[in-house]
Amino acid sequence: MSWDRLATPKEECGMGFRHLHDFNLAMLAKQGWQLLCKPDSFAGRVYKAKYFPNSDFISFDLGNNPSFVWRSIWGAKDLVRLGAARVIGDGRNTRIMGTPWLPSTSNKYVSSTHPGLSTHTISSLFQPNMICWDADVVRDLFSPQEANLILGIPLSNTGRPDFVWNKCNSTVKEVLATSSITLEHWRKAQDKSALLSLSFNNSDDGAELWTLPATNNLKINVDAALFRQDNSYDYGLVARDHFGKFLEAKTCHYNGNYPAEVVEALGIKEALSWIKNKAWNNAELDSDSLLSVQAIKNNQKMSSTFGIIIDDCRLLLSLLKDVKLRFVKRSANRVAHAIARHSQFIPGGCILEQGI
Repeated sequence: MSWDRLATPKEECGMGFRHLHDFNLAMLAKQGWQLLCKPDSFAGRVYKAKYFPNSDFISFDLGNNPSFVWRSIWGAKDLVRLGAARVIGDGRNTRIMGTPWLPSTSNKYVSSTHPGLSTHTISSLFQPNMICWDADVVRDLFSPQEANLILGIPLSNTGRPDFVWNKCNSTVKEVLATSSITLEHWRKAQDKSALLSLSFNNSDDGAELWTLPATNNLKINVDAALFRQDNSYDYGLVARDHFGKFLEAKTCHYNGNYPAEVVEALGIKEALSWIKNKAWNNAELDSDSLLSVQAIKNNQKMSSTFGIIIDDCRLLLSLLKDVKLRFVKRSANRVAHAIARHSQFIPGGCILEQGI
């Protein structure tokens, strides 16, 4: 048999043998990844001082008189670059050019060629004294496609420093249904009054039902939808009173490509911000993302996009009065799910209020 056949995975009817060269390259890439993520370790400080004092592991050249070990680790740099992406915090330590930070599956590096980009960090794209994008500056300096990606990048309210995250890492390791309101319903909703006439408690037999909140409490349901073919994602938010009466709904659309758990966490953050801006108290926030709910209730720090959003959710939740976050099944979250999935069919596409 050919070696390629022997090295085919067992689940594909091969023998599952390892390519020794690829295995060795993976082990070297692991060492390079440690230098990238833990530059303050003893080994990280030694190698950085000798070979890349003013850069990082994925941005430097081989250097002068490299040792055999260093030349070997450096040989795995391209492999590390494939999975490395910069997570933006305060934007001070990430250069706009030459650093992988765009949320795109095709190219994480900025390709726009405006001369003002070459020597600046990402913080120069923020509004003065604030950690939020300056949309006018971004659209002036970048191509429309890259500008949309950048403006869709979530920023942390905590001012956390930038850090590197491997997109292949499983967030699940960091933390221990179909809607009855169909696409056809939304297409038939030609105005907001038609949308409000839809049943909010319609349920299939055996599915978990939406339940009323406690007396004098509000209930907010949140869900998110990821559209990989369009490189975008949406949120759906619905608020009802303790009688189950519809109060308000909101939907938002953003550009960017993130894992499902990140988009779900962003939806919860959007819902908490909505509650805060509305000055709502005594509220119950329901989400069908068990991973996000558990992560928010856990104090574990995570070095990932998911982790930075979870930190923001914890902060927002601590600032709200008598707001509880709960996990519910998809069948009890069907309205928010439908709004998130089919927001393009909602007239106006942003906010729906009772009585309009």
